[in-house]
Amino acid sequence: MKKLFSGSIIYTLGGMANRLVLLVLLPIFTSYLAPGDYGVVAMLITIGGFLSPVFSLGLGSSIGIVYFNSREASERQAIIWSAGAVLLSSSVLLVVVGWMLRQSLSRIVLGDEGYGLHTALAIATTAVGVLAMPWQLKLQFEERATAFVITSFFGLLAMLGATLWFLVEMKLGALGALSGNLVGQLVGTLLLFIVASSNPSTKDIGRWIRALLRHGVPMIPGFFFLFLMQQWVRWPLEWYHGLDAVGIYSVGSSLGSAISILTGAFINAWTPFALSHADRQNEAAHLLGRVTLYFVAGFGFVTGLFFLFAEPLVRIFTQPAFYGASQVVGLSAAAQFFSALFLMLLPPLYFAQRADNVVATQAVATGIMFLLAEFLVPRFGVSGAAFTVLLGFISLVIVQWTTLRMLPVLRIHYDYQKIGLLFALLLGVGVLSFEISFSDPLFGLALAGTVTVAMALIIIFGVCTKGDFVRQWKDLSPMKFGTRSW
Repeated sequence: MKKLFSGSIIYTLGGMANRLVLLVLLPIFTSYLAPGDYGVVAMLITIGGFLSPVFSLGLGSSIGIVYFNSREASERQAIIWSAGAVLLSSSVLLVVVGWMLRQSLSRIVLGDEGYGLHTALAIATTAVGVLAMPWQLKLQFEERATAFVITSFFGLLAMLGATLWFLVEMKLGALGALSGNLVGQLVGTLLLFIVASSNPSTKDIGRWIRALLRHGVPMIPGFFFLFLMQQWVRWPLEWYHGLDAVGIYSVGSSLGSAISILTGAFINAWTPFALSHADRQNEAAHLLGRVTLYFVAGFGFVTGLFFLFAEPLVRIFTQPAFYGASQVVGLSAAAQFFSALFLMLLPPLYFAQRADNVVATQAVATGIMFLLAEFLVPRFGVSGAAFTVLLGFISLVIVQWTTLRMLPVLRIHYDYQKIGLLFALLLGVGVLSFEISFSDPLFGLALAGTVTVAMALIIIFGVCTKGDFVRQWKDLSPMKFGTRSW
């Protein structure tokens, strides 16, 4: 538990620094880019999200499976280097394909061949990100959170400097924003390789490549389905309401996804922590269930804050043309919360080496989301798109939990009563937040602050009882280790 939370804190601090840089950029983006231009950038970045799982060949999941199936340090080094060799070839191919098809892809995505160079830059950025994957995972698996955070931060600083130059000084518009992304990704990937690529090994490279592809390729549809759940609504939103609506939705989604500073940091620490219990599954059944309760309590509270303070957040960081994004912020944060909760359900499948079952779950949830998009987006526009994504991820969690109950895998011991109360609390806060008006800013902030305090008290004294905190303190106390008592 100590190891999990200390790793989470480091990733959180790094994520906060990264998000701060992005928040600095947001007022600049909304000043130098019209909603339509911002929509162009958002749609092209989305294409990268579509291509990434295909050209990463599912190695984002298979590297962890193969890596933790071995206990030998030399074999683990060879696994990472084998993955690096595969993804280098795949990344080069992606850059070539992106350049050759740039105009065709621009016409498909944006309905205009004039964004060919923009499209090629976005695809090149995706290719460099694919190349970085094994080195990112190596630092996470070795629990070198500080190194991971520092290299990521310097890459983001490079992106900040380049974007300011291209956007503000060169006045390149959407092309400048995409160029800045590419520079930042190049610098970040180079630094990751320098830090993580010690002790190169190509021993049994053919064996490891076969193992990585055997576990990874079947996962490609799952990544594709996850991409659709996160990004598909942008297309019907563009069809029915135009690129301006996509731009406004993207700003709100970007602000709401700031919660991924916390959820992403936690999941980065959770993955090696949970998988390290593969040979201690009796312990994992209780421990992982208890951590899930704390996750729902803590991150549910933070999600509630995004609902309550969405409108002032949007007014601080954007221009008036983007104020409609406030209706997206809380819903986007909640979608990120449920996305992370879904990932927390998966360790039993990894223990049983049945991760391929996730694909079927994601296919069902994606189908549900398509149906919701057809109903909600044409009628409710930007808010309908945000509701679609949230309901899609809620259905993903429900379907995955139901599947786990049906499979012969480890049963995690969850406290369903307390988790249910926490979900009910989050629903109530979310509904109430849409009734709070900030036409009088002081009154609105006071009312939102009152709800925040009430929410915290309910969680502390109504859901997570004193006994929970006493037990947690005893578990985490360093005085416990090495002595029977104080």
